[in-house]
Amino acid sequence: MLLDLGIEPEDARPADSLLAAPPRLTGVLRAGPKHRPFMATPDGAPGEFGWRNVPAIAAYLGAPGAAPEMLMLEQPAATVGVKPQPAPLDIPNNHLAYAITWFGLAAALIGVYIAALIRRRKAG
Repeated sequence: MLLDLGIEPEDARPADSLLAAPPRLTGVLRAGPKHRPFMATPDGAPGEFGWRNVPAIAAYLGAPGAAPEMLMLEQPAATVGVKPQPAPLDIPNNHLAYAITWFGLAAALIGVYIAALIRRRKAG
């Protein structure tokens, strides 16, 4: 089974920091997501993945028989001092609100442009 220890800036992590798991973890068992159209692909350089591609990560780590689930760290033990910080499990999906905002703004600007054209025709 793979263990997702969280997010750490690339320049701050020593090469072996992700391999040393703390002795006690609290986490959430999550199935690896299926690739969707807007997920990053193809995966980056060796050892860098654009999404939680569990089979590819397991193959890269030399564990091709790993479970399709991944244990995502929620809370490290207080005395261990794991450097990566747990990634939030439920990141809000605000894409619909953003789309409505930007398409609404575009529609308003088109309306202003059409009003300006009509005003010029009447004045000219």
